[in-house]
Amino acid sequence: MSPVLAIKLRTPPPVIKLPPRTQAPATDDEEITILFDGGRVVSIDGQSLWMVLRVCEGQRESGIDVTRGPMSFTYKKWSFQGQQDILDVVSCGPSTSSASHTTSGLPNSLTSYPFTSSATARYIAVGARPMLSYYTTNDSSRPLLSAVSAATMVVSKVTSAVFSFARSWWSGPSNLRPNLPAGDQPVPAQFIPAPPPVQIAPATPITAVLSLADSNRRILHILLSPPTISSARHPLAVTTDSLGRVMLLDIEEGEMIRMFKGVRGAVCGWVEVLEADLKSKQPNTNEDGDKKKEPRPSTHTTNHQRVLLFLVIHSPRRGIVEVYQMRHAHRVGIFHVGVGWRLVACGGEPLGSAYVGTERRRAAARLAEEKVGRQASGLATCLLVGPNGEIRRVEIEGS
Repeated sequence: MSPVLAIKLRTPPPVIKLPPRTQAPATDDEEITILFDGGRVVSIDGQSLWMVLRVCEGQRESGIDVTRGPMSFTYKKWSFQGQQDILDVVSCGPSTSSASHTTSGLPNSLTSYPFTSSATARYIAVGARPMLSYYTTNDSSRPLLSAVSAATMVVSKVTSAVFSFARSWWSGPSNLRPNLPAGDQPVPAQFIPAPPPVQIAPATPITAVLSLADSNRRILHILLSPPTISSARHPLAVTTDSLGRVMLLDIEEGEMIRMFKGVRGAVCGWVEVLEADLKSKQPNTNEDGDKKKEPRPSTHTTNHQRVLLFLVIHSPRRGIVEVYQMRHAHRVGIFHVGVGWRLVACGGEPLGSAYVGTERRRAAARLAEEKVGRQASGLATCLLVGPNGEIRRVEIEGS
């Protein structure tokens, strides 16, 4: 079995990014992308997996063992062609309806729009020879097993167990051995249906539509920027390579915005801040010359609030953390934290968010903000974990 190289989760954006009285896109999907050695990718539909987990949890709470039978969820397998080594991959989701770009006709031009407007799946894989490739597919074939079939299988299994118990109950003592004492009567075994034959879905080959090659460079990791208004809209991505470079990419246009040098072994992350929060942290001067701060506004107002995006680059060898404001990578801070610290990127919505209505998500976000503060809003953030277990949050202050 091939080893797993990377696991990525793509979920809808937090409701704080949606304009007031605006519903989340009905087509918003969720996806778990698993990269195996050899350029094989398994794409799991997050909504079907979430539903199967909910069914299993409900049966477990009811005291019914459903772990012995087969369980499945919706997934597809892809085989990326034309790239010798693939070390990391990200899913950009299906093409959005607003994708109205036109290609320039040059297959290797980074100024042409790499994704077609009718793609059902879009991926960016990094590695070597070439170091970066765009993959798209219009494949609309049905997956191996749908979520409804998985739920039906669980219900059928539980029903079989109930009928087995009923048959053993109504059969009475006629099936029992007459010579055994009453306390030693054999208990009828629970009926468990035989599992169906295992189906191994073949991987569908996908060819690259755009590549960026450098024979001396290996890109080690790629990280998408947080989604904007849907799970399929990620405007930027950042990569780290074997030469100590960090590249900032516009993934919709297929262009490199900026390259940072001298950051070997760098770890990157994203931090999102509401513009209103940033302004509220800036001290103002009153009539007496004393500094005061503006009150912090609520995240759930009638006006749409602008979200600012920052890139955090941590150089573990130098013990340096740099913060750049997007989109043009203007540096807003550099800090010395010392060696031995690790940067952990976190934030985002949990699996199953697409099943919950927008208004219910807004109500839950308001409640979470009242209890634990703004960090529960679902915006991207970064944590620094020290060598002795210390945890520090990367916060952006106004200047």
